[in-house]
Amino acid sequence: TKSLWDNIVYQAATQTLIWEAACPVHVTVSLCQLMKINDQCVDLEGTVNIATEKVKYSRVDTHPSLCIKFATEHNAWVKCPFNHGHFQAWKMRLAVMGQQIEVSFTSHFEAEFSVLVCNRTNLHSCNSTGSPKTFS
Repeated sequence: TKSLWDNIVYQAATQTLIWEAACPVHVTVSLCQLMKINDQCVDLEGTVNIATEKVKYSRVDTHPSLCIKFATEHNAWVKCPFNHGHFQAWKMRLAVMGQQIEVSFTSHFEAEFSVLVCNRTNLHSCNSTGSPKTFS
């Protein structure tokens, strides 16, 4: 059954991530973030799909810890198609210069980025210090 989850395709031009089953199977599919601390893959809100043949996610931003979780009534499998960095759609550079932070984004495709400055309060949350700024 492990090979059922191998047919994952990423279309960089459209930022589309597609999984297609080798044969019909009842499965719950979700995007998840692989946590370095405990190797758990935490489901991303709003990405759960129940499928038998194909799942398509639009506007997917590639990241090494972005994975796909497949769950049947018997077991669960996690595949991380971007963990080798082969699909990098954009790069971010951060530089601290005195009292200012300079952030730059480079993308091979037309893109829109939103940035929000915050003070980190713990591993998964932070307190916003302003409103989001969007750039394209």
